Amino acid sequence: MSLHPLRRIASVLSVVIVLGSLAGWGLSNRYVSDKKTVNVFGSLDQASRPQAVDTAGMTILAVAVDDRSGLTRKEQDALHVGHGNYGAARTDTIIVIRFAPGGGGATAVSLPRDTWVDIPAYTDTQGKAHAATQDRINTLLERGGPQLLTRVVEQLTGMRIDHYISLNFAGFLNMVNAVGGVPMCIPKPMQDSYSGLNLQAGQQTLTGKQALAYVRARHIDSDFGRMQRQQRFLSAMAQRVASAGTLLNPLKLNSFIDAAMKSITTDETLGRDAIMNLAQRFRGLSLKKIRFLTVPISNGNANINGNSVVLWDQAQAKTLFTDLAADKPVVLPAATAPAATPTAAAGLPTVAPGLIRLTVLNATSITGLARKASDSLAKVGFGFAAQPGNAPTSGAATTVIEYPKAQAEAARTVAASIPFATLQETADATGITLLVGKDWTAAKRVKLGTASTGTTSGSTSTTAVVQTITAPRTAADSICK
Repeated sequence: MSLHPLRRIASVLSVVIVLGSLAGWGLSNRYVSDKKTVNVFGSLDQASRPQAVDTAGMTILAVAVDDRSGLTRKEQDALHVGHGNYGAARTDTIIVIRFAPGGGGATAVSLPRDTWVDIPAYTDTQGKAHAATQDRINTLLERGGPQLLTRVVEQLTGMRIDHYISLNFAGFLNMVNAVGGVPMCIPKPMQDSYSGLNLQAGQQTLTGKQALAYVRARHIDSDFGRMQRQQRFLSAMAQRVASAGTLLNPLKLNSFIDAAMKSITTDETLGRDAIMNLAQRFRGLSLKKIRFLTVPISNGNANINGNSVVLWDQAQAKTLFTDLAADKPVVLPAATAPAATPTAAAGLPTVAPGLIRLTVLNATSITGLARKASDSLAKVGFGFAAQPGNAPTSGAATTVIEYPKAQAEAARTVAASIPFATLQETADATGITLLVGKDWTAAKRVKLGTASTGTTSGSTSTTAVVQTITAPRTAADSICK
């Protein structure tokens, strides 16, 4: 089955690495003038913002947006990023980066794009006033621009944001190509028709096009798996940029900085002096002191008003951001995602419904059957990759669960909830799709076995991915780790 490609991108931290690399290159007005600026802090209510706990530190809100500026129609098609008019850009990656003072290191915390947030009353980008509401965090840029996004992130984390940086598709692509690609270690073959990903297993150097597909891919496992790959790529990118082959090569470094500065947008206060301040923080900073982690999660696939959303573990998140703001060592528990219920019974599925996202399509001529099935599945804990829709063909007598080999274990959970459905492994499937037939009745709650802690028989345990995503890795870690 094929739905419109979801537009995703990562590697905002690469922009920060660029700014840091300027410490060894020298900062010119030409580079500073290339970047765009947007008013972020001028319109915020300063009295209601979090107080800076340690003014010697620096906190940056870094985002990647689904902006196709700088790409031709041919390039958009080749990169699988879509080319329609989708309205205002949304944030596909949101990272809060804290730089501790005195060379204490940098910690980058990924915020899931489907995080459910309280949105205060705001004025949108067209000047229209809106009442307070709730929605996913990735809608904030579209609703009220970087001002609203910054305001809500400060509200969520309790951290005062010092600077804002965003990067678009073209910037990411050109930065990777400027350094001659980024070496990566791919543990097994990866294919995803949504992002255009097609990689063989083994160590290899990813081109800009391959890297873009790698960090955007979500349908080969989950959005949490995507964040894990993004953090692995960021580690590899940091190593590439910090290598002598880049920093000591004037032509390569110049191309890299040019590509970045022409593709980023910053807040109005991030001028030459602020960039030099940031660059100085990178001088002599060991890659071992650049850490990546994800905010603690209580439910990776909650259902609110029919929306599949991510909920934070509020207590652990508060501790994390309080410690970060005070530049204290961050200690996270080994697992913060809900695990499957242990049981000694053999043969039971092990992936919790709350970690699975389904695409539900009506394969009959019965009006509203896909919505009926979605509502039933939501009641027993499943989430959804998109709104229910119609299959290309109708008249199906039986319900079918289509799935890729990599998600066989998750598909077993779906089958346990819908025992009358037929399981069908499909080579070109990039996610689990439920084709609802005339035999549809209702979904039932699933009894789970012990959650897997790794990969078996080619099946990826989504539970294991979520449980390990919060474990910090550093920019110095092996690309094969």
